[in-house]
Amino acid sequence: MWISDVSIRRPVTTITVMAAIVIFGVISFMRLGIDLFPEIDIPYVSVTTVLTGASPEVIDNDVTDVLEEQIKTIAGVKNIMSQSYEGFSQIIIEFELEKDVDVASEEVRAKVNLAEMNLPREIEKPVIAKFDIASLPIMWISVYGNVEYRKLAHYADKVVKEQLQSVMGVGNIEESGLREREIRVWLDPNKLKARALTSQDVVWAIQNRHLEFPGGRIETKEQEYSIKIEGEYATAEALNSLVITERQGILTSIKDVGMVVDGSEDMRSIARFNGIPTIALGIRKQSGFNTVEVANAVRKATEEMRPNIPSGIYVEVAFDDSVYIKDSIEGVQFDILFGILLTAGLMFLFLRNIRTTFISVISIPISLVGGFAMMEAMGFTVNFITMLAMSLAVGIVIDDTIVVMENIFRHVEEGSDRVEAARFGTTEVTLAVIAATSSIAAVFIPVAFMKGIIGRFFYQFALTIAFTIIISALVALTLTPFLSSRLLYHKKSQGKFYNSLEKVFKSLERFYRKRLEWAVNHRWTIVGLAVVIFITAILLVGFIGTEFLTQADEGRLTVRFELPTGTSIQKTDLRLKEMEQVLFSQPEVSSALSVVGGGTGEINKGQIFVNLVPKHERLTSQQNMMDRLRKMYLEKYDDMITGVEPVGIVGSGERNANVQVAILGPSLEKLAEISNKVLQDIKSQGVFVDEDTDLRLTKPDIRVHINRSLANDLGVDVRTISTEIYTLFGGLEVAKFKDAGYRYKIRVKALPDYRLKPADLTRIGVRANDGRIIDATNLINFEVSEGPNVINRFNRKRSATIFANTKGIAEGEGLQKVQDAITKYMPDDPNWGSALVGHSSMLEESFKYLLIALLTSILIIYMILAIQFESFIHPFTILLSLPLAIVGVFAALLITGNTLNIFSFIGIIMLMGIVTKNSILLIDFANQARERGLGKVQAMLQAGSIRFRPIIMTATATAIGVLPIALAMSEGGEMRAPMAIAVIGGILTNTVLTLTIIPVIYLILDDTKEWLFKKLRRTAKT
Repeated sequence: MWISDVSIRRPVTTITVMAAIVIFGVISFMRLGIDLFPEIDIPYVSVTTVLTGASPEVIDNDVTDVLEEQIKTIAGVKNIMSQSYEGFSQIIIEFELEKDVDVASEEVRAKVNLAEMNLPREIEKPVIAKFDIASLPIMWISVYGNVEYRKLAHYADKVVKEQLQSVMGVGNIEESGLREREIRVWLDPNKLKARALTSQDVVWAIQNRHLEFPGGRIETKEQEYSIKIEGEYATAEALNSLVITERQGILTSIKDVGMVVDGSEDMRSIARFNGIPTIALGIRKQSGFNTVEVANAVRKATEEMRPNIPSGIYVEVAFDDSVYIKDSIEGVQFDILFGILLTAGLMFLFLRNIRTTFISVISIPISLVGGFAMMEAMGFTVNFITMLAMSLAVGIVIDDTIVVMENIFRHVEEGSDRVEAARFGTTEVTLAVIAATSSIAAVFIPVAFMKGIIGRFFYQFALTIAFTIIISALVALTLTPFLSSRLLYHKKSQGKFYNSLEKVFKSLERFYRKRLEWAVNHRWTIVGLAVVIFITAILLVGFIGTEFLTQADEGRLTVRFELPTGTSIQKTDLRLKEMEQVLFSQPEVSSALSVVGGGTGEINKGQIFVNLVPKHERLTSQQNMMDRLRKMYLEKYDDMITGVEPVGIVGSGERNANVQVAILGPSLEKLAEISNKVLQDIKSQGVFVDEDTDLRLTKPDIRVHINRSLANDLGVDVRTISTEIYTLFGGLEVAKFKDAGYRYKIRVKALPDYRLKPADLTRIGVRANDGRIIDATNLINFEVSEGPNVINRFNRKRSATIFANTKGIAEGEGLQKVQDAITKYMPDDPNWGSALVGHSSMLEESFKYLLIALLTSILIIYMILAIQFESFIHPFTILLSLPLAIVGVFAALLITGNTLNIFSFIGIIMLMGIVTKNSILLIDFANQARERGLGKVQAMLQAGSIRFRPIIMTATATAIGVLPIALAMSEGGEMRAPMAIAVIGGILTNTVLTLTIIPVIYLILDDTKEWLFKKLRRTAKT
């Protein structure tokens, strides 16, 4: 072939091209960012709406439902998920992947604007934002110390947060455990009534007598003055003297009806680092920025501020996703280097010559390093997926070189000149190399363009490995013949080591030749054996579980807990301290960050982010540690729901239960009834842990009923009553207080002693339209009841999601058991249904797209082979090797206790390209032999004998190259091991079976073709 001829004749050109590939690859590698997974840009838009004081039912009916009614009409909406909490609503709209998120957000904004006329008047302007599901905090910074809380809070919020906010790539910073400084205006309802005042009189007085207002300017011919009216009180103590009203010369100030306290916000969240109270800052990265780079920049910023940190205050990194990311990437890189060394050692055993080993192995680093140039050009990162592609490519990229070099060496041993041997030997296998490389590269075209999240997930994987393999073919057809023409030579006598192994190889070749001769003479026996093997493979499927991902030992986990709805934050805090004591009694625990409350305001819930000591320093696996903690917490606390989960691949804090199914229906009460029955059902099966649902109808609430007829008679408006109650019991922000350049909230609220029990509601006074103060005792009555903590919707239907982690069974089997339980208790009504969400939705969707990709890959391979061989029959013969690989895949997964997941499925797709290589080598060589005049049986026997060694070498090299991945020795290895195990199992069985069965199929099909042609000729004559 001309390309190999040019490489032999122009050595400088060949060396320069190879050097350029390496140089540009190294430069690109140094520029690439590091991340755990490829960034998946999924079009999500969120709509957040605040209606202060409204119950979840009011939010659901008057806000969420109204907005969803408009949003559902937008084109390209895939799912609408919403949560209605007390006081606010959050709607998350998931669009089809093809939808531009900027266009989507504008369309949502337009629909929300249309809906606003039907929303309550008191509502705050809805906030529309692009929502990133991967925008959870990538790290947590702990600020703690033995100083006054106000000083600590000020430093954390105004200094540390502000400095970290300016770091490149840092987005929003979430704060937990922070109570900002707040000026509290505490009111005594009895004193207000005694002076014929209400809280609204106080609110009016503060808003009109504590303010700064621009006064314009005075201009002269020489100078201009701006007028500033200093109408704000300078201290909290001075604010006590603010006059509320003046009647008959008597002034009533705030201190007469209450007091002003310079304090802090109500405690609605708690954070502790290693048991020490702290203010935790959750760092979110901006979309498009690299996780490791942002985390490194944040660490650097914290180190730079360390010399200026006040005495008694400490700033530490409490939780950092980038640590696992770097360890995981280093683990994959270790697998790559280990695989290269194993492959090099294997090649030396086969070739027993330093020169030939060098010619073979040099293709690995050139191909891999060249792949980095493509990665930079495509905007990829060094991540778990791209490095996995590189590690799997280690054993594949050497295959083409082995085929070329071995064929050249065979001609050298037969007495040919090494230059002529390089030319002829390369030309002889060029078609096979191109066909095999094209088949493997083509396999990944459907993978790269799969739909759904799985498609975005493996896009970088497919292109990285395909491009790397293409480079390896280029190296095999250029550098390999060039080096062979310069370095190969035939030694008439070899050493003992060489001769000993050669005897072994010759014995294997003779053994194979005899078995092949028997096989071609007993063709239908071999076909029957092949059918039995394939049926066995199909039967094995039923014994292999399915799951989305195999959980890796990340050295980190999350403990979630939930006390009964309505539990005070003080009681939650006490329970958390007890849980921390249990946690820190475990020697495997390195550190822990505990958080209660947060954005949703659910103070009865919390989570603990736990860091374990490195895997090599502990005897217990992460999974065993999780099981131990579950058992300890369940035995100690029977009034609490606990869950122990991995951190998850999308970021710290995301719910990571591997079975998630939403029950959909119109009635909250019925949803709660069904979900509770389902929970009891799956708990009784003994194969689940962390069973939970997100619907609670047990939140204590006080329903205030207004005596409307009396209120109308007395001239009291409902709004007046509601506003008075909210101000005194909820707390109303009325103005700002300025101090040292910062502005703080002024909040009006009843004294704590006057809001301890429901009966305190009747102690207030409200103003009638004629100015009188009416005692609320006769105007209102109340009842204590229970209601939902949150109302969830999925695609406009109210929902209750069942969460569970499987124990002893695969995720797919667990999902089926939960679905069966739901079906058992579901009403026979079209208004009721269920939907997979979270992990379970990803599992179902991913397997569907992977199956489509698998079938498409087979079709593309057939087309490419048909073009290469100019035949419809030979490609069919080659593709019959695919079912032979499946039995090895399923057997290997079953023996090792692994599951069929997205990584093992990708391994199967990858096998479709790899295993065709062996068949291509056999059939291509047999065709060449027949062109030289041999009969088809003799041609196939000769092809089998001559191609036996390179087939064994390439198959063994591929298997040994991915062996480090299969052993899962490095960080995160458990997740990627199923892919390598599938590849190794498939290659081993396929190689053994292909060498016997494919020649038989080739001969049978050829006989069939000849018989048909003869019959057609006879028919034509008659």
